[in-house]
Amino acid sequence: MHPLTRHSFSCTAALALFSLAVSPSSAQAPTLLGTPPADLTLLRQSLALLASTGPLQSTSTMQMSGSKQGISFTFREQVSIIAKQPGKFRAEITQYAADNSPQAHLLVVSDGLKVWTYRPGTNQYSVRSFKAFHDANDDMTALGLAMGGFFLGEGHDLAVGLQSITKDTTPLTLKELAKNGVVATQRTEGVDGEDDYVYRLALVNQGITYRFVINPHTAVLRQIELSGKQNGVTMAFRETIATLGKPESIAKAAFRFVPPAGAVKIAVLSVDPF
Repeated sequence: MHPLTRHSFSCTAALALFSLAVSPSSAQAPTLLGTPPADLTLLRQSLALLASTGPLQSTSTMQMSGSKQGISFTFREQVSIIAKQPGKFRAEITQYAADNSPQAHLLVVSDGLKVWTYRPGTNQYSVRSFKAFHDANDDMTALGLAMGGFFLGEGHDLAVGLQSITKDTTPLTLKELAKNGVVATQRTEGVDGEDDYVYRLALVNQGITYRFVINPHTAVLRQIELSGKQNGVTMAFRETIATLGKPESIAKAAFRFVPPAGAVKIAVLSVDPF
């Protein structure tokens, strides 16, 4: 992640929302507040795949921008991911320059214990522990919010907990969210020419807002956005999901990396495009 955001806008800290928002116990689970009351059934349906044990496969486009004290950055990338719990994934990434021309290609592979990052353009690769990869917040850049935040990270609890939510538990959960400083609303918005349901969750105390854009007819999760300001850093992260589903099959070597001929191992190879 870019130096502006690496420590001051932690993905892991932001995803702490999800442990507030849900619990496996439907009798006590805090969940979403809507004005009018949010359609939790739709949100539950849209996140059902992310609550499963996997494996999962996705393709998405991600854009991140940020600024601090007059310094700003923006980048866009396309990512194709196949993932399997616990912590196994293969992410093929294309990063784009400001003129939308391809800037770099990366392959990031995890076997659940180690993470390999490879840049074909330079024929260089590095190996880190899964913990080091996660602590550097590189999972946010390599995996995005849907796969990184829900399927492989702490945010997976949100999707799991929502599966036990019913309309009958809504009044209690509204009170619980309010106590924890979470303001949540649902409304219909036109997004990319479609009339979608947009769930907005604002973590008032943390200065963070999430938006979930869902097709109301198919319950397909179309976008996730994370934005806010912390420690003087302003950031906006948008992931537009093209596909999300169960893979028909997984290659035996999907979660293994074998260095190509002549590849040079270096100490650290970040997924940062900067």
